[in-house]
Amino acid sequence: MLTPTAIERLNRLGDRLRAGVGRALVQADMPGHVTGLGSLAHVHLVDAPVHDYRGAAGGRRWLHRPVHLALLNRGIVTAPRGMLALSTVLTEAEIDEATIGFAAALAEVPRDRG
Repeated sequence: MLTPTAIERLNRLGDRLRAGVGRALVQADMPGHVTGLGSLAHVHLVDAPVHDYRGAAGGRRWLHRPVHLALLNRGIVTAPRGMLALSTVLTEAEIDEATIGFAAALAEVPRDRG
């Protein structure tokens, strides 16, 4: 079932997800950047764009847990450190729902440790 056509479609969904999550970070005024390729995405809660492992390792790592839990509460399953992987059964509508859920989750997460 993982045909070249299915892979192209999955890659487009990955692009859509990364763009939507990037917009959600901006709208929530949450420092962060989204990396990935094809069906994979990784949300980095850092100030600067990520170009290497040093850039990915910095930032507000303590925020990953509350963001992860807020996403789970909305039915969005990610790895605790912010990684997402798509499958061929997903649709554009589900990607859009995930983006909306991501924005809602970010809106409820505190910005400081206090």
